[in-house]
Amino acid sequence: FLRGGHDAPLDPKKGLIGPHQGKVASKDQSIPDLVGHAVGQERFEILSKLAGIDDPFDMKVKSRGAGTFEQPNIVQSAEASRMIGCLCEEEGTCIMYMQLCKGEQKRCSCGHWFKLVDYIPPDFSHIPTSVIAEN
Repeated sequence: FLRGGHDAPLDPKKGLIGPHQGKVASKDQSIPDLVGHAVGQERFEILSKLAGIDDPFDMKVKSRGAGTFEQPNIVQSAEASRMIGCLCEEEGTCIMYMQLCKGEQKRCSCGHWFKLVDYIPPDFSHIPTSVIAEN
């Protein structure tokens, strides 16, 4: 997910993060740095925080929008379905859970509509290497 894949060309003059950034020892450094050592979800989380994304795994509570059939509340997912919860009343203590599937809208018992759309991964290519070196 970095610059279009592992075989994408990296221009060192631009100072962009490549998939192997920080993993190869240099004259100045003998072990990988924080970003170079991290892989998988940990690397995704570190790069997200450097890019200013405070909720990389989309786990925080979201406020509902208009929630009409024409303007449903949008929920992103990399999967074909996702379980969501709707707090129908502001002071309510009961959460209504429902399974959303891509390609169809679903209405909660409170009347709000929800729609599942494809998750678009963030682009980390704009993070300069100087920011990575500081962390």
